[in-house]
Amino acid sequence: MVGATHIFPLSYLKQMSTMLYYIRWIVGLILLIGSFSLVYYNGAVFWIRDVKKRMAPSWIPLFGGLLGSGAIILIPGMYKHVPWWIPFIIDYGCLPGFLDTAYFWLITKDEIIEAGLPKWGPLKFRPPKTWKKKTPLPTTQIGDEIGYVDVHDAVWIKRKGEYYPIEWVVKYPDGVTKIWGVGADGRLIVKSVP
Repeated sequence: MVGATHIFPLSYLKQMSTMLYYIRWIVGLILLIGSFSLVYYNGAVFWIRDVKKRMAPSWIPLFGGLLGSGAIILIPGMYKHVPWWIPFIIDYGCLPGFLDTAYFWLITKDEIIEAGLPKWGPLKFRPPKTWKKKTPLPTTQIGDEIGYVDVHDAVWIKRKGEYYPIEWVVKYPDGVTKIWGVGADGRLIVKSVP
């Protein structure tokens, strides 16, 4: 029987083993840096959106956990000390984000959605920072109409449309009024009113 040492000299096999060792370290570190940056990004999105209650971009699902798991598997000896599934728990774009989304859609009563206010897309209602979930949204009365007050003290009034089937009239504190409505093709359209 012919072994590997008869085909390749032993020094060549040791050299290949050493080279693969360094390649695993280099690729593993690149994956680890990518994972850390995505975990940081997703954590910042969580902090801005859920703690500071400001607008934030959406989080990037799964990639931080996948890159981190790949790094744990590739870096020699790391899998002995860190389980491969830890990045999926640490990254908000993985298990925590999916649990948060499931909690939002399945369990919580969202006052913003129940009021018919837009929460996604180009038109978004953001409640004041002092508003707590499970309490009524702050309202104010302007003439005969009652409107919802947002984080910028703008007043949102929903009405049957003059221009569109349903309109949101947004009156800003500086006197600017914008009418947001849904056109015939289903797109949101903004029209400024003097």
